[in-house]
Amino acid sequence: MVNTTVGVMREIRADQAAAAMSAPSARVRRDGVETAAPSSAVAPGDVLLPVEGDIVPADARLTYA
Repeated sequence: MVNTTVGVMREIRADQAAAAMSAPSARVRRDGVETAAPSSAVAPGDVLLPVEGDIVPADARLTYA
């Protein structure tokens, strides 16, 4: 009984962690305004504002280092 309860609790926590990681967002500048947008909504012309540790898409163009 205890083993089942612990197993269910661990599975619930794993599902919550997976859900948090599955919707990444990006800091972008659109029309001069900085905002957070879902990574699926990043469009050509958006300026990405990455910080240390961010994952940068392979097709991004580096304009200043």
